[in-house]
Amino acid sequence: MTVRVAVIVAGVMGADHAKIIAEDVPNATLQLVYDMDGARARAVADTTGAVRLHR
Repeated sequence: MTVRVAVIVAGVMGADHAKIIAEDVPNATLQLVYDMDGARARAVADTTGAVRLHR
């Protein structure tokens, strides 16, 4: 079973959490990255392969 995960707020800690989820958590898919700063959300989503981003 795959667990879909969203990261809300893509600051320093959020970006780190997104990276860990994308690379190190078995059976997890980084589904969504959200941040008020759309450029920051896109940068984290692009780096981690998130399925969607939202601003």
